[in-house]
Amino acid sequence: MLNNIVNLVKDQVSSLIGGNSQIPADKKNETIRTTTSSIVDGLKNQLGSGGGLSSLLGGGSSAGKASSGIVSSVEQALTGKVGLSSSVAHGVAAAVVPAVMSLFSRKVNDPKEPGFNLQSLTDTLKGSSSHGIGAIFGKLFG
Repeated sequence: MLNNIVNLVKDQVSSLIGGNSQIPADKKNETIRTTTSSIVDGLKNQLGSGGGLSSLLGGGSSAGKASSGIVSSVEQALTGKVGLSSSVAHGVAAAVVPAVMSLFSRKVNDPKEPGFNLQSLTDTLKGSSSHGIGAIFGKLFG
């Protein structure tokens, strides 16, 4: 499950960032890595704040607030860690975060994906699985 989550985020981020001409070629991999980890951290923070993933993935005003927080975190990470301009970082974050949230929402609500549900997603992001998310990021981006 953890591999699925990280790969879904990474694939979505890669497809949206790969063709962005505003991101220098030498910063694309770091942009993908930073964006992916910031989104996963944002999901984990949403769990830690008591908001739960159902509110984030279900839409409505609470989802908008949580999603805005993740967009802001991604934007800050891209300007601080990668060195992108704030306008480019904002454009990336504003495009990628809603796309990832929409993808997760579709997966969670898809009856053809019985192993991908709110409980397993929550358990995985909380670190309840036997393999930590840090280890998975290390394998993917190491």
